[in-house]
Amino acid sequence: MKNPIDNILTEWAYRVHNGSPDPTDNYHVFQLEEYLNELRLPREVVKRVLEKVRKYVDNPMNRKLNRVGEPWGSKGGDVEKGTGHTEPSKKEPTEKEKRAKKYKDQLIQDPGSNTDTRVRITSKEIRTELEQESKDDAKLGKEIREMLGAIDTLEGSMQEKALLLTALGQTYGGRDNAGFGKNNFGIVDRDQLNRNKENLIEGYDDAKPEKVEKFVRSVRKNKVSEKFVKESFDTLPPALKKYLKGAGQAGKIVGDKHFLGYQRNDGTTTSNINDSDIKLENGKPIPVRGKIPSTDRALLVWRIYLEQGGVCAYTGLPLDLESMDLEHVVGIQNKDKGDPKDHILERENERNHVLTTSRMNQRKKDKNMNEFFEDEVDILNDKTEEDFKAMERGIEKVNTMQPRTEQTALRMMDEVKFRIKGGKPISQSELLEIPEDDRPEITTTDLGTPKVVEANFGPNVTKETLQKEFDFEEMEFSNTRTVLKEQLPDREKKKADSIKTKIGKRTLNALGLPGNLEGEDRRTNSISSDNFYKGYCLAMVSVPPEKREEYKKVWQEARKFANERDENGKLLNDKTYGKNQKNEFVKFIREKGLIPDEILNDKRYGKVWRYKNDNGEVV
Repeated sequence: MKNPIDNILTEWAYRVHNGSPDPTDNYHVFQLEEYLNELRLPREVVKRVLEKVRKYVDNPMNRKLNRVGEPWGSKGGDVEKGTGHTEPSKKEPTEKEKRAKKYKDQLIQDPGSNTDTRVRITSKEIRTELEQESKDDAKLGKEIREMLGAIDTLEGSMQEKALLLTALGQTYGGRDNAGFGKNNFGIVDRDQLNRNKENLIEGYDDAKPEKVEKFVRSVRKNKVSEKFVKESFDTLPPALKKYLKGAGQAGKIVGDKHFLGYQRNDGTTTSNINDSDIKLENGKPIPVRGKIPSTDRALLVWRIYLEQGGVCAYTGLPLDLESMDLEHVVGIQNKDKGDPKDHILERENERNHVLTTSRMNQRKKDKNMNEFFEDEVDILNDKTEEDFKAMERGIEKVNTMQPRTEQTALRMMDEVKFRIKGGKPISQSELLEIPEDDRPEITTTDLGTPKVVEANFGPNVTKETLQKEFDFEEMEFSNTRTVLKEQLPDREKKKADSIKTKIGKRTLNALGLPGNLEGEDRRTNSISSDNFYKGYCLAMVSVPPEKREEYKKVWQEARKFANERDENGKLLNDKTYGKNQKNEFVKFIREKGLIPDEILNDKRYGKVWRYKNDNGEVV
């Protein structure tokens, strides 16, 4: 019988592109950790294995401690190896230090983290703004869902069911209990799965390829050009690109047969099955296969994300970019049709690929849909909301579902850079390259989260790519409003019009800029419609990177000016003084010459960036 360690090493070798696991390669270690977690080993066991795999590198500190080449976790000597002198004992860490370590540990375990608001948004003012608007969105969503009534099953075609499920998922916004722990289902997961049960079982339909593909196309509903796939992929943070290159790793049973795309007549590869120049054989597109990680694989997975509109194929809820998986609808190792080896190419194909939350992928595994519901969903149907809350209380980490719009804004920012005590800022990837014990001390907020250097747009984000992101987001929300209007009673259809994307404001927030102004009662309010914020972001990204700091500075100065008060606490730029606060804010920025004519002449943005000058003229 083969040694279990040999099995792990063999599988690890299949999961890395060159077949030779390298403990010094962060991506290789990530693949090992992912596989160990799939085996459902205790977290402590996984941690110990990884400590043994990693070795201390040769640097001054490790030489001083005599642990170069030793496994992680070795204490080493203080002066000479074998002296028995150990490191001096450390004082008990404070609660703030414990929280800081928790978030730093999260960065090690989850090298994506570029779209985690806890890491990215360290400003209390911006976090309060986001949280308040998230609550408002959640309240509106709840009202709409109550109007629609209890939906046990969704009626209509497979496509119509998928559209309504996605629209319902969009109404949830951000809130707790999306799924707690790492792989546990929350009450919203359960309810959305039950709403989609008939659709999922119909789509699986005894693993018939043509029926499965029909389901896949129904949830991957958006038509996306290859150009947009590539342009938007280029703007992604490095860690996310790296993750996408190895997504859906199916192990040694697939090996070098992973699906990468389709052949084009010019010899290149496309992720688009509808490409007009696709190469055919016997009337069918010719697949391109190979090992992963691969850039072609990353483009394919990113296409699926865009085609699904950034939501889970099974629940319609927003996907977490840091915790999503490429799901094989019919599992690679599923035995419903006999030996899985006879169906590898059929299953490892984009026709069988969707994206789901990681917890969905981990709990479904290779089960068919009926087994999945019987084993994982039906057992939750008798649980009340109070039962779910009780389970949450027993789990340290409770997930908050992050709206897709928020993630879109954050992923367009450059790689996270942290402030460190007594030194220059360090990027996330640079931090991860340093052994844990040698990492510099990161400056943290009062909440214990790492302080991030002010964010900037990624190097590949241009005015054109940013506008396309805005257009794509608007299209998704337009679809949501249309679908909900078809379902809502006539007297309530206007409610659906209140569902708006806020992508412009979220992008501004992601740059580290608050988007509200204080009112007379000191409550903060949005300045204008979302096109106002979009226009400013587009103006900023139109100039060279070195000039963008001026846009941030002027925005903050304009807010300070607009929020100024007299000795009695009255706003100097509001009705008391015969002024309009928004007008004065816009005037302040416009007089700095930061809004170019191409924005002012664009019908989407020009009107909201006009102001009245001292002569009462609209300019």
